[in-house]
Amino acid sequence: MTLLDRIADAVDLSALRTSPNVPDALAQQIERAAREQANAMREEGDAPEGIDLDAVVRDAHRELVGLGAFGPLLEDEEVGEIHCVRFDQLFTVRAGANMTPEASAFSSEEALYRVIARLAQQSGEPWKPGETVIERRLPRASLVAIAPPAAANHVVSIRKRRRIETTLDELTRAGSISKGMTQFLEACITARANILVSGNAPLPLLSALAAAGGGSGERVVVVQDVEEIGVGNAHAANLSLGDSRKLGEDCVRAASKLRADRLVVTQLAGGVAAATVDAMTEGTDGVLAALGAPTLRQGISRLVAQLVLHRPGLSLESMREVVGEAFDVAVEISSFPDGRLRVTRVAELGGADAKGIVARDLFVFNTDPAGGDGSFSATGVVPRIANELAARGMKLDPSLFKRAGR
Repeated sequence: MTLLDRIADAVDLSALRTSPNVPDALAQQIERAAREQANAMREEGDAPEGIDLDAVVRDAHRELVGLGAFGPLLEDEEVGEIHCVRFDQLFTVRAGANMTPEASAFSSEEALYRVIARLAQQSGEPWKPGETVIERRLPRASLVAIAPPAAANHVVSIRKRRRIETTLDELTRAGSISKGMTQFLEACITARANILVSGNAPLPLLSALAAAGGGSGERVVVVQDVEEIGVGNAHAANLSLGDSRKLGEDCVRAASKLRADRLVVTQLAGGVAAATVDAMTEGTDGVLAALGAPTLRQGISRLVAQLVLHRPGLSLESMREVVGEAFDVAVEISSFPDGRLRVTRVAELGGADAKGIVARDLFVFNTDPAGGDGSFSATGVVPRIANELAARGMKLDPSLFKRAGR
């Protein structure tokens, strides 16, 4: 704070309040003044013992000219999320760990305001006057910021882009899915079934399904938000969801017209969900879509509710029927307290009745009351899609669906 005050006394910083862009001449003045004032502080005894003044100079220059405390965190590959609840309280999420506080944040609300403006500028869509909720896509992350008066102070959340790439074999070896589930889902992929993946960590499984059977001649179109998923050896076309409902819907419609072997949607929400379901009802198959929710039941309920909001002419009952017929199979995957992912439910969807969408469980995960690893099992239900697969020459072993002990 002392160094920033001394720089402000030595350099006219009024230009920083009017534009997020810092002219080169001013940036050089600030850099020179930061070094000179730091040396003066050292000579005058204003710098406490043990303080790394070179680091303080870098921090001050970064806050006045660059992205402040966000800068090094955006470059740190281990940091997945950055959250600033107020200018002097900064938290990060690193490589699967819980949220932890950072040692340095910002010197003032004004400094945080300037950095938000610079991030918005980097996105290609500057911060507009009167805009209190700022949502932008950055080159390697997504930004959400809330400014007064919508909040008592500036609040920022940055979610960095992650590369998610795995296979069903890897998930099977890790104990996240059973061999029977894997065989069934691989057959569904080959048959171009429409599969809904729901749960609190759906993207690893979605990536594995997208890569399943991905021969070098297959074409996959991936419509994704922040995370990037791998699709094996298939030819992939990646489309990025826009910041608005209309852009997201247009992106899905364009993707469905490419007539790829598989259409993968990483975030089934809002207008994107409506456009995806529209595409399936119009004949697009091979759709793999992810929906974040605590359970499959809650996920389907949320999906139906969103569709009703985005297609106001349709009733709740008719929309349940649409969803139940659009998706052939639904999968629930959860992240457990021990950090492991487990597919807890594989169900066949089939229309709707008075109670809601009909979902017949084919495979389930059984938790161990004694605290053990638990186990996967088939329910004994033979899905209708098994007959369809057999008609196409992809006959599944009947024992795959046989309930243990029967």
